[in-house]
Amino acid sequence: MRSSVWKTTQMFRRLLPLAPLSPALAVIAFAAAGAAAQGVASLSRPANAISDVQIGERGKLTRVVIVCREDCRVGARASGVYFVPGVADDLEVDLKGRANNAQRLVFRAEPGGAELTVKGSKPIVASSIKRCVVDEAPASCIDIEFDEEIAAAPQPDSAAKPPPMLGHAGPVLREAPGEEKLVFASLAPPERLSPPAAARRPTLDRPSLQDGPRLVLDRQRAASLLGPRVDIGLEAAQILGRNFSASECATADAKLKADAWALDAMVDIGFCEAIRGDLAAAEGVFERLLAYTPDNYEALVGRALISARKGARAEAEALFQEALNALPPIAESDRIVAAMSRL
Repeated sequence: MRSSVWKTTQMFRRLLPLAPLSPALAVIAFAAAGAAAQGVASLSRPANAISDVQIGERGKLTRVVIVCREDCRVGARASGVYFVPGVADDLEVDLKGRANNAQRLVFRAEPGGAELTVKGSKPIVASSIKRCVVDEAPASCIDIEFDEEIAAAPQPDSAAKPPPMLGHAGPVLREAPGEEKLVFASLAPPERLSPPAAARRPTLDRPSLQDGPRLVLDRQRAASLLGPRVDIGLEAAQILGRNFSASECATADAKLKADAWALDAMVDIGFCEAIRGDLAAAEGVFERLLAYTPDNYEALVGRALISARKGARAEAEALFQEALNALPPIAESDRIVAAMSRL
């Protein structure tokens, strides 16, 4: 494991749109220079590395944006502690005097990646991780809500603050496609939190002759998403718009063996286990995936379908609700609401 101390080559303040939190109070961005920038070559250079980190604030809300040389997925470990897989970099950023909430970012390399600790002057109330895009590069956004009360008075920083770079607008931060609306679900919950009360137990009309057998079958299936007859593979494919065929399962299995952090492959493996009938193994895969990414709506849908298969209506409904709170794309949200109405 290569351990290197990165030097901050740029440290300046610039505005960063935090939709829908814009305008942001301030942002500190830096580009980290690795071993190649220092003229040092290494044969054991890791496949991935952190290429940029950005900080944005507005009131008690803070966003930490991590951009890697390749696609990086950040997982949560504890309050203020996260894990960036596939990177092996040591980095420490002092934000005193430049940020009101976060005071220091500390990256520490360890087997399998690097641990990120966000240290602040106030207690952390809640945080969430989501995918975002910075200058057309995929990134991970950590949204943190700090408490109003100050835990400990920060030490005054005698060092002079760097002057703001005038005329530099900085990169444009956009939400990933389908996630343009919200940052904190607790601050502005999605509109489709639950299906209408009347939609939970739909009244089925007697099928007419012109309906045809296809419509009769659809109505019968729409009335029952509970019990041992639930086809998890079919329901997951319709809700998520994905295919879980035997070839897809084999591809996901090979991908996960090659890369233990291939989270998309873990989702496929979970549904493939459920399709094979091993619900305990499938639920274990989904629970392990949610430990890394608590807002993974696909894994939450998988657990909801398993609960529906077992006949646990309340548990399935609660898990579908958690999937909606994770803010999936609009089409998937509509299909999740439709599935809830069939419980």
